[in-house]
Amino acid sequence: MFQSVHDEQLAVFTCEQLLQGFAFVAVIDFDEYIIHDKFMTYSEFMKSELLPLHPDAAGFVLNVSFFLTDWGISGTGNMLTTKYIRRTNPRYERYKNIYLPRRTKTLDTHTIHPKKGYKRIVLTSHSVVLHHYRKCPSSFQWKFCLRYTKTLDFKMFKIMPVLYYHVDLAMKEIGIINRTDNIFRNTKI
Repeated sequence: MFQSVHDEQLAVFTCEQLLQGFAFVAVIDFDEYIIHDKFMTYSEFMKSELLPLHPDAAGFVLNVSFFLTDWGISGTGNMLTTKYIRRTNPRYERYKNIYLPRRTKTLDTHTIHPKKGYKRIVLTSHSVVLHHYRKCPSSFQWKFCLRYTKTLDFKMFKIMPVLYYHVDLAMKEIGIINRTDNIFRNTKI
């Protein structure tokens, strides 16, 4: 376990150095998606909503809703984001961040350390939420994971055709499927 934490932090430090010139960086896993309720891009909601409210922000801690695969398939389609539509209410352990490199001293997977004059902003209530698709964690605070209140969240169905289109393009681009195939053609939306 300790080795994996060190390996993860090495990746974060590497990305921190490589991404210094970017305006915003999100430290998230492949099973996590940052979703705005109006499906704005990261740049759009940062510039139009978050930064005007918090001009001294070094970064933002996101609310996290867990879509637990242990609860079983509850949606439709071929993608993780539409197969699992039952989620927890936002939880605050294992949170993730979007940060501004020019305002940040250093960071780790879950914490931003701001430069002087800037702050780490915890978004306790906002229209941006991180959707995390995973199994119940094995840590103590999750021992009642399967009993958590489940809420149906149909948000991803609104953009399913666009998601499928982009996934299909990406798969064609990297040669996973033939350009004339469409693995999502027969998916019911």
